[in-house]
Amino acid sequence: KIKNYGRVSIGQEMDNTFNKTYTYFAASASVPGNPEFLKLTIDNYGYQQHPTATGTINTWWRLRNSPGTYNDSLNWLKLTYPEDALNGANEDSIMVFHSPNSGLTWKTIRTDYTVDKEKNEVTINKAPSWGHYLLSSSSLGITSFQPLVESAEPRFGGNSGQLTMYIFGAGFKNSTTVKLQRPGQTTIVADTTMLTDIFGESMLARFNLKGQSLGSYDVVVETPDEKTITLTNYFAIEQGERSDPWSAIAGRNRFLLNRWSTFNLSYGNTANTDALGTVLVYVVDDLPGLEVEFPDVNIIMPKTLEDMGPDYTRFRDSLDIYYVSDSLSGYEGKNMRIYPFYIPYIAAGSSNSVRVRVKLTGTGSLNMDSWILDPLYEVIDYNLKSAEPMPAEVRACITAAAMKAWYGGMVSMGASVVPGLACWSIIDKTIDPIGYVTPEELKPEGKETWGSWLWKGVSIMGSAVQCGASFVPVIGTAVSLGISLVNTTIDMKDGYDATEGCWRKFRKKSQSKLKSNGVSSFDPNEKAGPQGYTADRYISKEGNLNYTIFFENLPTAGASALEVFITDTLDITKFDFSTFSFHAIAFADTAIKIQQYAKEFQVLVDLYPKKETIVQIHGKLDTLTGIVKWDFHSLDRQTLELTEDPDGGFLPPNKISPEGEGHVTFSCKLKPTVKHDDLISNRASIVFDLNKPIITNTFTNRIDDRIPESAVTPLALIQEDTVFTVSWMGSDQGSQIENYNIFVSVNDSAYVLWKVAKTAGSAEFTGKDGSQYRFFSVATDSIGFAEPYKTSAEAATVIEVSTGLGIIGNIDNEMQVYPNPADQHCTVAFNMKNPGEVEILLHDITGRTTFTKTKDFWPSGLQRTRLDLKDIQDGLYMIQIKVGHNSHYM
Repeated sequence: KIKNYGRVSIGQEMDNTFNKTYTYFAASASVPGNPEFLKLTIDNYGYQQHPTATGTINTWWRLRNSPGTYNDSLNWLKLTYPEDALNGANEDSIMVFHSPNSGLTWKTIRTDYTVDKEKNEVTINKAPSWGHYLLSSSSLGITSFQPLVESAEPRFGGNSGQLTMYIFGAGFKNSTTVKLQRPGQTTIVADTTMLTDIFGESMLARFNLKGQSLGSYDVVVETPDEKTITLTNYFAIEQGERSDPWSAIAGRNRFLLNRWSTFNLSYGNTANTDALGTVLVYVVDDLPGLEVEFPDVNIIMPKTLEDMGPDYTRFRDSLDIYYVSDSLSGYEGKNMRIYPFYIPYIAAGSSNSVRVRVKLTGTGSLNMDSWILDPLYEVIDYNLKSAEPMPAEVRACITAAAMKAWYGGMVSMGASVVPGLACWSIIDKTIDPIGYVTPEELKPEGKETWGSWLWKGVSIMGSAVQCGASFVPVIGTAVSLGISLVNTTIDMKDGYDATEGCWRKFRKKSQSKLKSNGVSSFDPNEKAGPQGYTADRYISKEGNLNYTIFFENLPTAGASALEVFITDTLDITKFDFSTFSFHAIAFADTAIKIQQYAKEFQVLVDLYPKKETIVQIHGKLDTLTGIVKWDFHSLDRQTLELTEDPDGGFLPPNKISPEGEGHVTFSCKLKPTVKHDDLISNRASIVFDLNKPIITNTFTNRIDDRIPESAVTPLALIQEDTVFTVSWMGSDQGSQIENYNIFVSVNDSAYVLWKVAKTAGSAEFTGKDGSQYRFFSVATDSIGFAEPYKTSAEAATVIEVSTGLGIIGNIDNEMQVYPNPADQHCTVAFNMKNPGEVEILLHDITGRTTFTKTKDFWPSGLQRTRLDLKDIQDGLYMIQIKVGHNSHYM
């Protein structure tokens, strides 16, 4: 039997068709038909005084309705108190007190309520459906209000950028400030603080920790005219890291046709600095009869766009959150649905998971893919770690992609006006993460607030058309241009001409693939984890490993499962338990989200009115042994003891899917000591009631921490045709090379992306006579590792279509070099048509300049000059003679 010495929270969806009674822990409510709110949550705080009052019965209640706080009254509200919690109160004179603002002010309810001493129950007619309730037999002893802090997360941050802290408690105001203090150090004041609910029970504080001293700090919460709250040595500033977001798609490699199946899209940030403005992409086959939903995600437009008016938001009403493409890299010729999401904030050290539910009517298999991009609010240079307002270089990458989309779309439509730079200013407004900070009362409960990168692309391009061409585009035009922009940024391809910096900013990171085959039946009790790559399931050790354990009460079972016990054991030598986090739990049509960072939890789920059952769920990680446990218990709603009804269990036979199905999820990062090719294996045990344990499959991955290698094959120094062949090759010791990205520099300009290839091979390159070309390759493997920056070319060549020198600028007749081969020195002879300034350079086979003869003024006529080669290594070299802006090579 349960006694509540903390807080028990139960939320129930409303049936809006007629008056109905709902039962909670130590409370019940009668709700009128057609209320404004859709859900009512009642929290009971047992054996404790409210933080703003004294002399009351030792229990109190908090009511919350959602979405939003509506002024609906309940038909009645019944509050039940334990007799041993009376705290000296006289039951004959109990009064009811209500606060609409978390205890800042209290109102006495003087009439229309009754007290049943036999049941220890107070019934309040026409009770407000929100606020705090207290019971007392005397006037309240109101304390001067003291805000309460229950917790603050995360408890660490890096000194290289922004850190967002979420604070939970009571009594916060818009004027509340948050500071980090340490003796001998300058106080760090949050530059942004805001309430995240209207009750003042949660808030966020955003700190700029760049350059701050390392060590432990006090978290100080101050509200004017109230007591200051200090959490001593609560927060640690660590050496800053570049934010490191990751994502993964996980689930079974089989799913049941014609039924809803759940997969998990996990994401997080392993660094100690927030990731700001991150694009996450989910891809799945576009098959007839396929339905896809994301029940844990709420997609919104940023407030900055909403404030600009309907011209900038009208696309939302007619545009889905995905588009279909048959040209996605790796899936050419197949129609794929592309869901490009925008996650405004991924907190430092966090790990999250949202469900992807799919249903395929008919037959078929599903290929799923997901990846994440580098945060848009982080500089491109990987040697720098700052997370600032959008860096100019990132804005330039997006603007370049948008202008390319414009030229590819509007020019073909006959539009001749090109948007100026001012027309692209909307980029900042659509991408700024602050536009997505949504007060808690406006959020659908339990959902993450994301944006749509597709909506953003359409808004950007629609705005550019309106600005550059001076007309409001039809929706179809804006959508077409927007899809082109999105494609450019999430799927770099041949001909996109992206600089190496832009390519690194928008390349696919943490790519995860999953193929799931549609079947009519499979083993229902199973463990699933990262699918990895190759037969060895290679994965990176950088992100969190996400696991799901599925269980099912078979359709042939003779009764509902009253209790289910799940056990998994993680290798203490390989997993870093400080990063462990429980994630969502689901059974039948119920899903429960577990608080981030939790190593232990307990929740109650009321199944009324479907069943007279409350499900008690407990989970715990033993950090000494690595054993993870979940246990489910079906409790009678009246006695709160294990039900004796064989049909009262929380998990009935699975005769109509998914009524008898369930799963639990969790994630954990590996220790940095894990090495290349190490095996990561574990399995789970599932027990239904008093039956024998069911042992799941053993799920195994292998670690890949090796960077791929690739190179462009050296070219002849001189090409006698404007079309020549460029070849490349490479290797990888783990997950294998996913693609080769071939970059080219023309006449010493910045390198840009020329070719993206899935395999080693070659392609024809078309250049111009008289131009110099340098190439290098950057390979990425299947899990997202990429070769580092390359500072020099791997192949270089010059196109000289004509034989001999011809007439190039001021130089006439052929150029001669002798002796050839040369040892200590050589002579270069050439004929100057007109006097001019001349510079002579020597390049090795990679295009690197190894010798320069200082510029000098030369007269017309035959010229000779001696080059000193004593310090030049043996090898093949190319001589370049520069006269003004013209060059000749040999």
